[in-house]
Amino acid sequence: MAGLTVEITYGNAIYMAAKEENILDDIRDELKEIEKAFLENPQLNELLKNPAVSTTDKKIILNKIFKNNINEISFNFLNVLIDKRRIGSFGGILKEFNKLVAEKEGVMEGIVYSVIPIDEKRIGQLELEAEKLLNKQVKLKNELDDTLIGGVSIEIEGKLIDASLKSRLKGLTKELLKK
Repeated sequence: MAGLTVEITYGNAIYMAAKEENILDDIRDELKEIEKAFLENPQLNELLKNPAVSTTDKKIILNKIFKNNINEISFNFLNVLIDKRRIGSFGGILKEFNKLVAEKEGVMEGIVYSVIPIDEKRIGQLELEAEKLLNKQVKLKNELDDTLIGGVSIEIEGKLIDASLKSRLKGLTKELLKK
């Protein structure tokens, strides 16, 4: 529960700072790139989370990597996370930040599960179909689920749109067992 509180608190803080400067989209893009850098460089992520590495050394590393490449708000945010020893919560904080931005924009976020990766064009089509069903703008990201046999399953804020072959087979099995 404490982790979630940290993520909400810091997610709100970066959201408010970006909103006040009217640069929500820029900050969202930068935070996404920072997350990508952390994911692509697990050694960097581990180094920044390591309590044996001094705060000063961590800030020197951040300075070399990010100082002239991101907005001052994003850079200061990373430094605050280092100072408060919260850099390990970056992913959760980003998730909370993105949720706040989506709420502001009236966008529902969701996940489209599939056996194989789905291209952006198909994701766009699925977003349009979901928007018609939910009467709200929808933004989907693709995640792989090897338990599906085929088709897709879409989860949007707790709602499930299941168009998977697995689901259809379960339904057919129930029908056959009833008779």
